[in-house]
Amino acid sequence: MDYGNDLKTLPVLGKYDIAALRFGYLRQVEVQKDETTTVVQNIASTLQDLQNAQPGLALKEYQYCTDENTGINAGCKRFDLGTSYTEIVQNLIKEYQEVYSQRNFRNGRAHMSLVDDVAYASRINGIFKELRIMTEVRERIKYRYRLADDAEEYKSVAFLKDLDDATKIGGAFLANVLMVPDLTCAIASAKTPNRIIGLLPIGDLDPDAISCFSADIQPAYVVVAQAGKMFNSKKDPNSTNAYMDQIDVRGYWIDKVMASRNLFRRQIGIFNFDRDNVDNYVNVDSLREPITDIVGNIMLGDVVAPLTFTFADGSTQEIEVPYDLSTSQVIAKPLIPQIGKVLGINEAAPTALQAVLAGQFVSGMADSTGAHEADRSLGMALSVRRYDSNQPLSTDVVSFTYGTTKFVAESQNALAKTVIDGIQTAQLLEKLPLDKVAGILKDKTAQKPMPETATAEEKAVWSLPIEKLRAVVDGEAKSSEELIRLLRLLPNSVE
Repeated sequence: MDYGNDLKTLPVLGKYDIAALRFGYLRQVEVQKDETTTVVQNIASTLQDLQNAQPGLALKEYQYCTDENTGINAGCKRFDLGTSYTEIVQNLIKEYQEVYSQRNFRNGRAHMSLVDDVAYASRINGIFKELRIMTEVRERIKYRYRLADDAEEYKSVAFLKDLDDATKIGGAFLANVLMVPDLTCAIASAKTPNRIIGLLPIGDLDPDAISCFSADIQPAYVVVAQAGKMFNSKKDPNSTNAYMDQIDVRGYWIDKVMASRNLFRRQIGIFNFDRDNVDNYVNVDSLREPITDIVGNIMLGDVVAPLTFTFADGSTQEIEVPYDLSTSQVIAKPLIPQIGKVLGINEAAPTALQAVLAGQFVSGMADSTGAHEADRSLGMALSVRRYDSNQPLSTDVVSFTYGTTKFVAESQNALAKTVIDGIQTAQLLEKLPLDKVAGILKDKTAQKPMPETATAEEKAVWSLPIEKLRAVVDGEAKSSEELIRLLRLLPNSVE
């Protein structure tokens, strides 16, 4: 039978329902008259007798599946919409996005608890897993028929094109989940409300508010729009519920953790898919570079991308803006330690999402089967080596010592090398007042010679490229403290 939930139930019986009832009660079936036409035919005794009497008789085919096939067949799902893989994926994404305001907000419910974070994560993972299954089916066909990732069949064979498109749409969507910022407020002066003068994560504007429009701000400013989703769970400051576990909005960090898992893990817990091959979304050629770029941008913290802003009157507008994905993306300490253990975050302290994301990415790139050796370099680029501070090193590495730990970056540890170089440069620049750095920048830009009276610190700054000096003067350079924080978040290199 064609089942539906309360929102999707057909207003009439489905085509397969009608065919089953016609066969069961009227003893009639539809047969193909030609390629496009069917006719109803009576069955005098049994269906087998009818087929024996009319060799070559073609019954009308119906696409259907049974309960035991759900979960392992990308096109066999309960309560789905769509008649193709691509439509199924598009509708999964559409419904996920549309019900966010019902799913993640209390909306008058008597119970909405932090204790339910694991159950919520399971539901979200179920949605994302349905998207990932498209990749698993594509992978199985790819290896069985030895198709190159850019094989012509993905364009010329309708079935494969549909499956390929569905895979790419799902992967791009999961990667974009990682890019969603904390609820971000667009601020304007009260005198000129039509001109946005700044963007602030809601936690920086009003730590207690659950909407930018309800934030308590100085009267000289107004909130004109908001974008993103609340990263951490929060209770409405006007709530009269005394229980500490009760919340009014559930944090989007859980969705990000689940999206990351489904993007990078090589096995999804379904034996039929996990047995032979271990591709993940990074092994789809057209997704490889966009996904790794997104991961790199998130690790560096600052992103420039389009955001959809919602204004006070409900209207929306997409605007490309720079926004933060580092300091505002810190997962609060879990109420119950077990929640942290299940979801892979620190059980006893806040956890930077960057650390979770980098850990999942690096472990996902280390394929123990040896089938994806090229992926190891991607993982190495996002990791660092840690040694005791007294460990002697070769001369072809860069290092930075913090406390008793020596962070070591070899040639393959690209991000760590960049960060260590940045730390050393920032520490050098921080020895001089900003106005002194600005003066050196001005003189270097004008191609003036370095003064003979320059101190050792000033000489070192004079040796730096103009671009680095300009970034500091313009306030765009990260401080040594920020860079040290990022270095400590990087996972250990996996051999």
